[in-house]
Amino acid sequence: MGMGAWKRDTQPIGVSKGARKVSPTKKKKYKSILGIGLDDGLIYAILMRRNDSGARVEKSIRKKLALDPLTHESELVGREILNLLEEAGIRENRCVVCVPLKWVLTQQIELPQLSDEDRKNYIQLQAERGFPFSPDDLSLSMSCFQIPNGRQNATLAAIPTHQLRHLTNALKAAKLRPISITVGITALQDGRSDGKVVLQVCESGTDLCVMAGGGIVAIRRLQSGIRGELYENNFDVDSVIREVRITLGQLNSDLRNTIHDLHVLAPNDWKREICDGLRPAIERMGLSLSAGSDTLRIPSISWNGIQDESLPFQAALARFLTDNASVLEFLPPQVNPLKQLVMRMSSRGNLWIGASAVLAACFIIAMFIYQHVKLTRLETRWSQMEIKVAEIETIQQKVKNFRPWFDESVPGLSILRTLTQTFPEEGTVWVKMVEIRDLSRVSCSGFARNNRDWLTMFNLLQEDPQVFDLRVQQTQGETPMQFSLNFMWKEGAFDESQAG
Repeated sequence: MGMGAWKRDTQPIGVSKGARKVSPTKKKKYKSILGIGLDDGLIYAILMRRNDSGARVEKSIRKKLALDPLTHESELVGREILNLLEEAGIRENRCVVCVPLKWVLTQQIELPQLSDEDRKNYIQLQAERGFPFSPDDLSLSMSCFQIPNGRQNATLAAIPTHQLRHLTNALKAAKLRPISITVGITALQDGRSDGKVVLQVCESGTDLCVMAGGGIVAIRRLQSGIRGELYENNFDVDSVIREVRITLGQLNSDLRNTIHDLHVLAPNDWKREICDGLRPAIERMGLSLSAGSDTLRIPSISWNGIQDESLPFQAALARFLTDNASVLEFLPPQVNPLKQLVMRMSSRGNLWIGASAVLAACFIIAMFIYQHVKLTRLETRWSQMEIKVAEIETIQQKVKNFRPWFDESVPGLSILRTLTQTFPEEGTVWVKMVEIRDLSRVSCSGFARNNRDWLTMFNLLQEDPQVFDLRVQQTQGETPMQFSLNFMWKEGAFDESQAG
């Protein structure tokens, strides 16, 4: 299978019709790009620029992350990544992200001859059967390879979408714009039919990738890695050899016979010891073992200053920079919201629901328009009468201020009249002093010829409905008799009692 066919067969699958697709004639060529690699508490960042001979690394950092991108809050993780990039003086925001291989779920499937639509449904069915997630909860990618007997198989890879969502939120918080999410070791696949095995040994574990038939045959993360200072106590050679033997033993025999080389990528301090430990068993499997990056050059791509442990990461970055493509792509597609809504409403039931929703929305909008028109008319009428209303309010305020001066009830005279009417006409009771306070509290003092005349006057005053709280302050003497009293006056109480 040629290089062109390999590129077509390694695109993300399950993309909806509304997804943004880049045609071969409209691929955007980037002059520079930032690579972000994640691996068990470590972050690699490489700023790579395209030149005439391929790609060149301008800046690179390798730091430990205090926060886990999958478990800690995205805002905090993004802030930590942003601080590391700013310290290194890296300003590029377009990035290719290489995720750890342990995030990836894989399975191998056969690809029968089907139409494009049937093939898509078939792959979705295989993903539903082989992965412990619904296909809707996975970001799927596929790499096809050819078996020598003519059949076509594929490696189906998937990452749960909730992990990608958490990662992209953290990158967004770091002011980065991911344009590709992939696995670094798969970038070493060159599309040739000759097979090879690549082992990438790092601190957290060993990544195994089998490439043959023009595609990725198998990828997996082994547990054996390098930790601590002593290689002999930390790297399990027997375990790695056993996993390689099991992986190759699961392949089709004809495809297995095309695999002749095993390449080891490891830190320079341990490369020789690892290769010496693996070589006897690897050669007994019929494989030729080699170490370093010299045997893994990809045509049309060249690098300067390659480190073996970061070669897959740099290869993925350089491949995207020069070809604008990744072998396995997990970046969620950007779906047009309008087209997605139309697709969801394509069925008859959804169409009725959508039509009802549109009618309800139109009714609500019409009500708002009617309310707006009515309020506008009322505001116009108010603006026409506003000046007259202001004049009337001014007059009313003046009336309130001067009303006490024009009180027709004359409460002071009413009090004196009531008090006078209670006195006998014969003049046997006379007043010495009358004091009215606040037109409500009345004090009166005077003389009476005898006690009987005084009691008659007092009883008449007590029976008046406008008199309340009548109290005798003082009585003295008999003939004449001196008295002093006070009471509360309530204007209008007489009228209320008459009405009752």
